[in-house]
Amino acid sequence: MTPALQERELATIAALSDAIAAALEDRGVPPLHAALAAQVEMTAIAHAQIEWLNDKA
Repeated sequence: MTPALQERELATIAALSDAIAAALEDRGVPPLHAALAAQVEMTAIAHAQIEWLNDKA
C-alpha cells in the first residue's frame, strides 16, 4: 500500500470514528465514553475485515 493510500485510509477511519462518536453523543453518551466506544468499534471493524480477507474458504 502506498503512503498516499495509507493516509487516505487513516483519514477515512478517523472520519468514521468521529461520526460514530458524534452519533453516540447525540444519544446522550458522555463525550469521553463516546470517543472510546467509537475507537473500539473501528478496531473491531478493522479486525473483522482482516479476518474476512484472510479467510481461505
